[in-house]
Order: sequence, then structure tokens, then C-alpha cells
Amino acid sequence: PFVGQSQPDIVRACDLILDDLDELGIDRLFAVRDNRGPAESPAEGDAGPADAVDIVLDDVTFAYPGGPPALAGVSLSVRAGTSLGVVGPSGAGKSTLVVLVCGVRVPDSGRVLAAGRPVVAGRSRAVGLVPQDVYMLDDTVSANVAFGLEPDEDLVRDALARAQLLGFVDSLPEGTRTIVGERGTRLSGGQRQRLGIARALYRRPGILVLDEATAALDVETEAAVVESVAALAGPLTVIVIAHRL
Repeated sequence: PFVGQSQPDIVRACDLILDDLDELGIDRLFAVRDNRGPAESPAEGDAGPADAVDIVLDDVTFAYPGGPPALAGVSLSVRAGTSLGVVGPSGAGKSTLVVLVCGVRVPDSGRVLAAGRPVVAGRSRAVGLVPQDVYMLDDTVSANVAFGLEPDEDLVRDALARAQLLGFVDSLPEGTRTIVGERGTRLSGGQRQRLGIARALYRRPGILVLDEATAALDVETEAAVVESVAALAGPLTVIVIAHRL
């Protein structure tokens, strides 16, 4: 969509996309940074649906201010409990699709529906996002899974099990109370991504979106993480954004 655009226009559009992706997790980052007292756990508050939901894009068009359409007339339907892979080069509109599905932006025309209801401005609680670079607190495994919410040990362990990380965590001397280190330095790349998946699952979403979540991993680790994600389809609707399959 950037073909024929001037360099300032391209830079401005890229900055807007990055701002939107940052916004997907900024509420939790501020809560952690400011230490705002105990937040509700998913068991206590409205954390979104526990079952898979369908998602529909109906003739969706969206353009960033001053730029050409990043998406134009896009229609797709993902049935509840199935998975969808979205593959394409940089600038193809993949990240724009993410911010629309997550409710950070609304389309200029057309509709985005989750479980038959319009996704409105403000992050949809039905969607859990796993980005390429999973931000890690220099804190416990439990705190990183809950990430701004009050950790519930049973829910933390369930999320870790679904992300196929519980066996590793249980092998650590302090289990879920183990400190992961600054930027998760005590974890491997694959373990950090699995922890990111557990974080998304902790909020009990109906839709899980992985935005280039395995792009920085080696081939063997990527295959293992992809296998973990494949096992989630059924209980969840899964959308995988990637440069390649």
C-alpha cells in the first residue's frame, strides 16, 4: 500500500502503526509501572469469554491519516475454534489487521465483528495478543503471566499448562515464584514466547492473535512454539500473522 508514496508519508504511516501496536499493551504497562494496587484477576472481573468466538471482517477499508488505504474492501470470516494464517511482506496490511481486530482502531468503512458484536474503539477483551517482542518484567513468572492483574495461582498454572510451559516452570527451584530477570534473560527465546502466550491466555480470550510471534526464533524453536499454538485451536479461535508459513 506504500508504493508511490513519499518517504515522509511512509514514515508517518509506520509511526502510526507502531503507536497502535504499543497501545495494545500500554494499559497493563502503566498499571505495573505505577503500582496501582491489586487489580482484579480474571476470575473476579470481566476478562472476556472463556470459549472460542468467531470473527468477521465485512468489506473493511482503513487508511491512516494522510496515507493510502492500508486495507481496502477486505472481507473474511473465521469460524469459532478454527485457525487462520495471514501471510505477506512488510507493508501488506498485516499489522493494520491486528489493530482492527483488537479494537485499537475502527475501520473507515465496513465492520469488524467478534461473536456477532461490533468491535468498538478500545481494546477488545475477547482478543489476546502475542507480539514478536514479548515485554518481560524483572519479576516472578506469576507476575509476568498476570502482567498488571492480581496473580491467581490456579489461573497462572492453567495458562502455563496451555502454553506448554508448566513442566519447565515446575522444574525451577521456586516454580512460579522464580524471577525471570530483566527482559527475561533467564529464559530462552522460545520460553519467552510461550510465557507471552500464557499471558494472553490468562485473560481467557476467545480469540488469540499472534503477530509475527515466532519471527525472531530459530527454526527448531519456532516449530515447537507453532505446535503449541496449533493445540490451542478448538478452545480458541487463532489468527497467526507471519511473513512466511
